[in-house]
Amino acid sequence: MPILRLAAAIVLAATPGVVHGEDGGSRPGASALPARADDLKAGLDVKLHLMKPDGTAVERPASGEAFRIGLDLTDAATRRPAGELHPAAWLRPIERSNLACNRAAETFNRTGRLPIGAIDLNGALVAVLHDDAHVSMVDPRLDLATSNIVSIADLGAVPTRFLADQAAMQVIADDGRRMRTVLTDGRTDPSGIGGEAARHLVATDLATWAGAGGTIRRISPAGDAMPIETGSTIARMRAAALPPDPEDGRPQPGEPDILAIGEDGTVSSIAVDGTTRRFPGGARVDDAVFAPKASGVLALRDREAVELRRADGGVSRPLALPAPATRLAIGSLERVAVAWMPGTGAMSFVEIASMMLAGAVSFERPIRELEVAGTTAYALLDDLSAVMVIDLAAVAPGEAPSVENVRLGPGAELPPDSGPYLLPLSHGGGVLALQRPTQTVFVVQAGQGEGMPPMTAFRIKGGMPRAMALFDRSLREVTLGRYETTVSAPAGGAWELVVTTGLAALSACFRIDVEGPTTASNQRTLTILAEPVRLGKDRTADLVIRLDFDETGGRLRDELPFTVMALDRPWQMPVVAVREARSNRYTARLTLPGPGQYPVMPGFALQAGDRIVPGLVRVENKGEDP
Repeated sequence: MPILRLAAAIVLAATPGVVHGEDGGSRPGASALPARADDLKAGLDVKLHLMKPDGTAVERPASGEAFRIGLDLTDAATRRPAGELHPAAWLRPIERSNLACNRAAETFNRTGRLPIGAIDLNGALVAVLHDDAHVSMVDPRLDLATSNIVSIADLGAVPTRFLADQAAMQVIADDGRRMRTVLTDGRTDPSGIGGEAARHLVATDLATWAGAGGTIRRISPAGDAMPIETGSTIARMRAAALPPDPEDGRPQPGEPDILAIGEDGTVSSIAVDGTTRRFPGGARVDDAVFAPKASGVLALRDREAVELRRADGGVSRPLALPAPATRLAIGSLERVAVAWMPGTGAMSFVEIASMMLAGAVSFERPIRELEVAGTTAYALLDDLSAVMVIDLAAVAPGEAPSVENVRLGPGAELPPDSGPYLLPLSHGGGVLALQRPTQTVFVVQAGQGEGMPPMTAFRIKGGMPRAMALFDRSLREVTLGRYETTVSAPAGGAWELVVTTGLAALSACFRIDVEGPTTASNQRTLTILAEPVRLGKDRTADLVIRLDFDETGGRLRDELPFTVMALDRPWQMPVVAVREARSNRYTARLTLPGPGQYPVMPGFALQAGDRIVPGLVRVENKGEDP
């Protein structure tokens, strides 16, 4: 299958001009940065901003904590914001062995690869929860490589909720008793969020919220946010933002971020800064969606009708639905809302402007999950066999909705409390659909045709997947000429932000000093090297592992745990390898399912800031040529 490219494509014409850089903080040394395509003749002026996740300025970020990077790009001649750029970026420790800035950018643009130790700020990262409670961070762009796993962590117990905290670039996992967090580099519980579980938990692009009783608190980004009292016991919480759309940037802090639905029927919209607006009503509300153009919320009442509650207190006449529903979704153009119920196969469409029924459809199998990306609705069937695709822009009263059936693979029974299996891509580019039986994630988009699975996909390697969460690492244009992303440096010291527009001459580097403990090279690396294995008739073999550490390995234990995984099947085996006397070699006896290539993952951790590079063992039957 082809490599999945979730990062925005870099397609820029060579434009002569000068690129000027300016550091938004007090540190010297900020220099050149990207240019755009056809109309930037005098080059760009660029300002770098470093911020905490809540948007307050920070001069020296702390290691292990998320911080935001902001770049203001303006046309040097006209002083207008320079929009529609797609810069690529990464962080690297400042070391003598680093390539010069332009050389580093040229190498990346030519190969698409970054050196070991660099922090990639391009494209998507998918966090996958496995049945064995491990969390693997998967880079889809590495799907044709030996392994697409960039880090792995062990939660110890399988959570019932699994979501991406985009604001802090961490997974939040909740098992009903306590919350745990995993950073994208595999470190667990670094943020202090871990603690007692919440009754309701919602993550958006801007924040993560927890609710219990009638109280809501913002748990990420951390700060001095005060608890918010809704005035009623919370029955449901959900994101308020419209679906991702190619034309939209990052939601702004003053806009509603979440909706809280009270048991008394009141719907409250809450912004990141705590601004709250209430939309009261007398009937029980199952769900609601925010409709900015209509200056109100669309509320789903008693599973059977929808009504529009406006900010001025007005309420429309309830519109009866042809099928029971407990969930609402809305398209990015706010023309049509979708009413549906998990476990049933019916969907109803409501035209918001007229509050008229715009049609309905039903499927033979129940719907498990539904997401809207841009103006397209994607309904995942309960056995993960297919996604039903509906173009909401074409839905209208009197017109039969057009449904595209996108097959994914064989159906399967799913474990309880698993999912999500369907996630919207940023910028409205479709959805990711996890097909558990084949351990494959598909990119589903409108217009792909019926009968065959989508061509763009990547495999989940290791244990059987049961949920996923999505992070967007790329620099996103949040307003015209302003690009932002979130990152965390694993160690303190001097780091360098490298940014390129795809042309080496239009690239630049900014120094970023990070507070926290450092090592001689900011990060010590242990590399796992596994010798080739030949299987006996009983499929047993001796695994021989050599550990290369960039300083003495004497502090490693004499017995170390590892996990050996299969790339082509849902198989893995934990082993304990024993150290050979006074050497860096470890051996273990194990039984393998057959020949192939098997990643060797560490079951142990080093000190904070250290890095372990997984190994790969090649396994052949005896008698085969190596």
